[in-house]
Amino acid sequence: MSVVGKGKIGIPIILLKDGEGGIVTVETKHGQTIRGFLFEAEDSMNMVLKKVTLTTPPHAPTYHDSMYVRGASVLYVVVPTLLKHAPMFKRVKHWRE
Repeated sequence: MSVVGKGKIGIPIILLKDGEGGIVTVETKHGQTIRGFLFEAEDSMNMVLKKVTLTTPPHAPTYHDSMYVRGASVLYVVVPTLLKHAPMFKRVKHWRE
């Protein structure tokens, strides 16, 4: 049984969707670091970011109004620390009891 219900999405996707509206940092498999306002997240981890800073070593950071990040290229995502109090974790705690 899924911790988050009968749906097929898991904890990482719900956490990412709860992060919409916050500033996230995304590292891609290509070594790029992308930081911006998470405007939208999809179940496949595709993301739309606004007010983006893109850093590709060894180049200087570039700035973009918006950027679409393909979920298959995501290595990891750093979400806002405020999400450690997300309601989703209460459901997980209840499930473990």
